[in-house]
Amino acid sequence: MKETAMTPAMRRVAERLFLLDGLTDAEREDLWRDAPQPVRFEKGESIYSSHAFRRALGLLLEGEAQVYRQDGEGPRVVMNRLLPGNVFGAAALFGEGEAYVTEIAARKAAVVLFLSQEQVVGWMRTYFSIAENYIRFLTGRIRFLNEKIAGFTAG
Repeated sequence: MKETAMTPAMRRVAERLFLLDGLTDAEREDLWRDAPQPVRFEKGESIYSSHAFRRALGLLLEGEAQVYRQDGEGPRVVMNRLLPGNVFGAAALFGEGEAYVTEIAARKAAVVLFLSQEQVVGWMRTYFSIAENYIRFLTGRIRFLNEKIAGFTAG
C-alpha cells in the first residue's frame, strides 16, 4: 500500500461520489482541494481486515476488490465485489466498534480514496446537502438489510 497521485480518470470516478450529489462544480472543486491522496493496493493485499481498518469512507477509484466474511475456522465467504465508484466503510466511519465485520482485499491492483471521519464531518458542516446525502445512503442500506432479514426469516 502506498499513496499515489489522482489521475484524471480517477477524478472522474471520484466526482460521481454520492456525497457530492447536488453540489455545484465550484463547491466540488472547493472540497477536492483538501482531499487526501489516494492509496494503491497490489493484488491480494488487504485493504480492511477485522482489526486493521480506518474510520473512513473508502471509495474505490480504480481496480477491483473483494469483500469476504469469515466465521471462525470456516472458509472465507465472498460477500461482494467492489468496482470503481463503489464505497465501503460507511458503518466504520462513525462506528465505535473495535472490529470491522468483513475483510476487503484487492482482487486486482486497486486505488482507494479514504475520506476520514474528520474530512466528511468538515464537508457536512460546509455543505448540509452532504449530510443529507449520507443519511439517504444509510437509509438505503438499512432498507436493503431489512429486506435481507425478512427473506431469511420469512415462513
